[in-house]
Amino acid sequence: PHAAYECSGHDEWVAVAVETDSQWQALCRVMERPDLGENPAYATTRGRRLHQEELDREITSWTKQRSHTDVMELLQAEKVPSGISAFADQLPQDSHLKARGFIQWVEQDGEPRPVAGLPWQKDSGPSWRFFPAPLVGQDNEFVARDLLGLSSADIERLVETQVLY
Repeated sequence: PHAAYECSGHDEWVAVAVETDSQWQALCRVMERPDLGENPAYATTRGRRLHQEELDREITSWTKQRSHTDVMELLQAEKVPSGISAFADQLPQDSHLKARGFIQWVEQDGEPRPVAGLPWQKDSGPSWRFFPAPLVGQDNEFVARDLLGLSSADIERLVETQVLY
């Protein structure tokens, strides 16, 4: 089986990617479904592919009873590749991303905010520095006057008509 499976929470999904026979057996153990693991029709990758739809139904009936993080943690503990489908606001709490230092924190509007870091790590050299995003309209004056060559009167008019803020 290699798919995304619906879980118990609102719009929660977990991806599972069984690559080997031993991972298949581990999935069956975690699901407490020895009957699936012992079924000769599912003993090989080819057999499991031929029966993908029925296996997907069996796995989904199990995953729908659990949260996506519970399913992922249970499977990963048994070396079955799996991961949650996460919303952006869930990423700062992800233990894998935390452990790898992927989430960086920057000060914005007086409070710390998470930003995605780099997808790689360096062995040496200076660390990357992350900065907050510019505020709405923060560089309008520079862009309008210095880059576009607008007059003060033009800029004032654009602010009054709420083209610029």
